[in-house]
Amino acid sequence: MQRQAESVQDGLAQIRADLTDIRGNMEYQARIRRENKAFYLLAEPGFPNYGDELIAREWVEYLAMARPETPVVLDCSRPGPAAAEFMGIHPHLTVTDTISRLSLESPANDQNDVTQIAPFIRETLDDEGKAARYCAGIRIVRDRIRSFHVLGGGYINSKWQANMARLEAGAWCEEHGITAITTGLGLLPSDEHTTQYLQNTLPQFSSVTVRDQESLNLLADPDISDIHNVRLMPDDCFVNGLDGCYNEQSGLPRFMVCV
Repeated sequence: MQRQAESVQDGLAQIRADLTDIRGNMEYQARIRRENKAFYLLAEPGFPNYGDELIAREWVEYLAMARPETPVVLDCSRPGPAAAEFMGIHPHLTVTDTISRLSLESPANDQNDVTQIAPFIRETLDDEGKAARYCAGIRIVRDRIRSFHVLGGGYINSKWQANMARLEAGAWCEEHGITAITTGLGLLPSDEHTTQYLQNTLPQFSSVTVRDQESLNLLADPDISDIHNVRLMPDDCFVNGLDGCYNEQSGLPRFMVCV
């Protein structure tokens, strides 16, 4: 009987040791996830619209090549189609619509006024209770990202002011120690009202690049050589030099025109 009791005690001790190991491994994995913060990409794939799909894909492919171990969160208004389109491109890709939904579900959305829509995004990032259905995504923005990157394209302009209001999340991130950048934006058309919002908001980002001279002119006096954090750069579709867009490298002309 004593031998059986000792055997049971030994078995329980082994189970406790195994549970301790499992718990330690779970805590280690949780710490790794917390410390390995994600790149947060704001874009507009999933419609589909060829340019928006190409730009988002180019950036996801680039990050898969350059930083495959770092998670990527892609925020767009149609995450289902986008997740299907980009399946398998990056080993740690999550597709969501947190900031996109906050912009579209602002109480002021029907006014199509960026200055009325944007404050709601800021309020919800400060207090998730104001948009409780999206609290999990809000917590990702607040606690689990290393940067906030607004990808290029022509989806941010005066025609779609809810889209423009998403820039408020980048300004919020900068205020809370998270680097925010944009690349390759095309901001036309823009009326006087939206231009004022852009001029007030984008200078808060760490870096801003636009894809055309007209967009650059919106943000600062073109006669000023040093325009703070705003620069003119190529379209985001060239992130990877359009690698893989052609079947063969041989036989291509020395110069081509992209229309």
